[in-house]
Amino acid sequence: DAQEIDIGEYLDNHTPLLYCTRLITKLFLLSGTPQTCLPDKLVRVSVKSLALSCLSSTFLIYPSGFLANLDKHYSDCSKLTNKKICSQQISDVLLFKCHNDPQLRGAVRNLTANFIKAVLISSEGDYEKWILDNVGAGRTVNFSIAELIKIFVEGLEDESANCIRQTLLSLRSVLKNLSESQKSALIIPLLNTLPL
Repeated sequence: DAQEIDIGEYLDNHTPLLYCTRLITKLFLLSGTPQTCLPDKLVRVSVKSLALSCLSSTFLIYPSGFLANLDKHYSDCSKLTNKKICSQQISDVLLFKCHNDPQLRGAVRNLTANFIKAVLISSEGDYEKWILDNVGAGRTVNFSIAELIKIFVEGLEDESANCIRQTLLSLRSVLKNLSESQKSALIIPLLNTLPL
């Protein structure tokens, strides 16, 4: 029983970047079922990498898109109705951090860096306050700044030189913001993992 996913339209009353984020995510990355990506046999890895790169640039401008649901009609109230509405969150793109292709693992590190950087800049270093202000009422978020930093640590410990290189490039763009944030102590494990 497939779920219909309504990503909306470009002319909806939301930021057009939200529509673009949903469109890219639906077409190339996520299946519509929570915690599930589109299989590589449906969408090539090179296309997924480009899609993640587009989202990475989008989240640098519009980080709220990362917190959105894939379906524009989904809310916690949707659980109470009998309608089948896609409940997958766009933040599920982080699932690619464990993909078997190092190009995608590295792309997730860049996306994560751009999201963190945008949030820290717009919140003047208070990541948690920004998250609370931008997540819908009653909705739980399953990631924290500490969890996102772990993604970088895993990237630095990756078996692939490609993923490590992309992780280092990502850190170059966000490390200053992290070190100046209210949660700067959380980067200590990251600093301990950096190659000398």
